[in-house]
Order: sequence, then structure tokens, then C-alpha cells
Amino acid sequence: MDKELLSAIRSIIKEEIQPLKDEMLSMKDEMLSMKDDMVSMKKDIASMKEEMTSMKEDIVSMKEDISSIKQEQSIMKQRLDAIEEQTANLTEFKTYVTNKLNEISENQKSIFEILGEHDVAIRNLRRRPV
Repeated sequence: MDKELLSAIRSIIKEEIQPLKDEMLSMKDEMLSMKDDMVSMKKDIASMKEEMTSMKEDIVSMKEDISSIKQEQSIMKQRLDAIEEQTANLTEFKTYVTNKLNEISENQKSIFEILGEHDVAIRNLRRRPV
């Protein structure tokens, strides 16, 4: 009877322990799956960090480019201001010269009328080499 009792107890223990073993195996599988997920997440995080580093470098480069563009724009604005000033001066000078030419033309007409057309023609002929 000891053998039978012992066998019965073993059988009962096996029956009771088997679900625990199955549950432990299931938990081990879940833990392995979680470890794999963690490894994958670590790789993803490392990849994201690399991308962030690259993006930060790009941002720094873009800031430098923007600063350079602003400096160039400032220089171009100064040049444009100088061109506008020179254009205004040239326009003023053109007006002055045009007025003077008109004045000279009017004076020449007056002189031409005073000396007479023939006197001017004679003087022009005298100046020409023969």
C-alpha cells in the first residue's frame, strides 16, 4: 500500500504541478518575447538618436546658411541704396545738362540771328582749310 499511496501521491502532485509547469513555460515565452521587444526598442531608440543628431546638425547648418543669407541681404541692400542714390544724382545731372543744352541752343539761335545767317556762313568758310 505504501507503493500505491506513494504512486497516487506522485500522480496527484504531477497533476497539480503540470499546470504550474505549463504556466511557467508560458511565462518564459512571454519573457523571451518581451526581451526581444526590448532589444528591438533599444535599436529603434538608437536609430532615433542618430536621426536626431543628424537633424540637429542639419538645423545648425541651416542656421549658419540663414545667417549668411542675412549678411548677404544686408550687403545687397546697402548696394541697392547706393545705386538708388547714384540714379537720383544721375537723373538730377541729366536734367541740369538738358537745361544747359537748351539754354546754349537758345543762345546760339540768338547769336545766329544777331550776326545774321550770312556772317556765320562767311566765318565758317574762313575757318575751313583750303
